[in-house]
Amino acid sequence: MPKFKVLITDYVWPTTAPEEAVLLEEADAEAVVAPDGDEDTLISLAGDVDAIMTCFAQVTPNVLRAAPNCVAVGRFGVGVDNIAVDTATELGMAVTYVPDYCVDEVSDHVMALLLAWNRRVALFDNSVASWPRTRLSPRRRPPRAARGSWTWTRFSPSPTS
Repeated sequence: MPKFKVLITDYVWPTTAPEEAVLLEEADAEAVVAPDGDEDTLISLAGDVDAIMTCFAQVTPNVLRAAPNCVAVGRFGVGVDNIAVDTATELGMAVTYVPDYCVDEVSDHVMALLLAWNRRVALFDNSVASWPRTRLSPRRRPPRAARGSWTWTRFSPSPTS
């Protein structure tokens, strides 16, 4: 029988099996997976948990107060805007998150949007239906010196080419 219990409030991936396996093997903890993220549901499940892990569900002051044994609340992602941090702090609970969650995906998306904006992809795509040729003027290429790629880290920018 596991020594600890962890409440998983919600998730957006197909299954919590990987989380459950890691909790059991690494922390000797049983995962309690909430059927939904409603406050009443979370309050009913929080009574004997030692930690709470959340994705998007609101971990309200009422949920935290209903978990007297809870010592930590962790966010599957960036930010803690869905966790009542002041209440958790007042109750002596640590609040954590994943600061580098999806950094590569976000930077790839930003680069794709910049390239699409530079080439006016959305404008041309929308213009094809009615075909107003005046809006389809050729796009000037940036000078060769302005081309290149840059990588940005969370710590400092460093240009590469």
